[in-house]
Amino acid sequence: MIAAQIFAGWIFTAGLAQAAEVQIPKEGHAFNPRFSHDGSRLAFELNTYEGGIDLYVVDLSQGHPTASARKISLPMAGSSFSTGNTVAAAPTWHPSGMLIFEGTDGRGVSRLYFWNNTGGQGQRMFQDTE
Repeated sequence: MIAAQIFAGWIFTAGLAQAAEVQIPKEGHAFNPRFSHDGSRLAFELNTYEGGIDLYVVDLSQGHPTASARKISLPMAGSSFSTGNTVAAAPTWHPSGMLIFEGTDGRGVSRLYFWNNTGGQGQRMFQDTE
């Protein structure tokens, strides 16, 4: 079993009788860690106190990070998802490995998004019918 605990700017993971640190990429408050079903990835939210909440994913091998955490962004003219008071929250992993989360844009419009581990951006799950 793999577990995570957030303390003083670090996320600590534990699994298979080992423990590791996942360095938080920016100053802020990390919370809501979620492991993928196979334990190969960890998603977490980061409140940087700049008006938004960012969503990050880090790859793991036996509970240890294998790369730096990467920020999940949305396809909005190449801008970062977390500019203009946006929020990425409530991450959950689908058994297929897809990350599903709620996001709001700078206008406060909430939508469901998904992200595949292909290195791309998050995508809206449903399109407007207007």
